[in-house]
Amino acid sequence: MPIIDLTDQFRFPRLGKIKLGEKVDPGGGKSPYPRATPHFVVADERVREVFGDKPTDLLIAFPTDDPEMFAST
Repeated sequence: MPIIDLTDQFRFPRLGKIKLGEKVDPGGGKSPYPRATPHFVVADERVREVFGDKPTDLLIAFPTDDPEMFAST
């Protein structure tokens, strides 16, 4: 039995994650740590085909003009 008002909601498919940096392995048994990059890091090949390997700008769209609908805490 479907969950009322949950299973019939439209959702955009996730094509991957866009990151602000990458993990660096210092070696010597030390833990990896994050390092910022001057570009976005995209892992999905389909996203890279559109924006390139090292995009610095991304065109985004929100599903609504109301921030409470998609960015609520």
